[in-house]
Amino acid sequence: MNNLSEKIEKINLQHSTRGMDRLQKSLTPGYCRRAAELIRDNKGVVIIGTGFPVS
Repeated sequence: MNNLSEKIEKINLQHSTRGMDRLQKSLTPGYCRRAAELIRDNKGVVIIGTGFPVS
């Protein structure tokens, strides 16, 4: 399953223009899977906040 997460992470960065590729280097592979599991495992209302560094 982690392999799928890494494929998604790679696709997300293919057209990165905001420096996300630099941030990814400090993250452990599988971060998309872990984020999805957190959402799945917490029942009730979920607030998803996003923010990206700007180059």
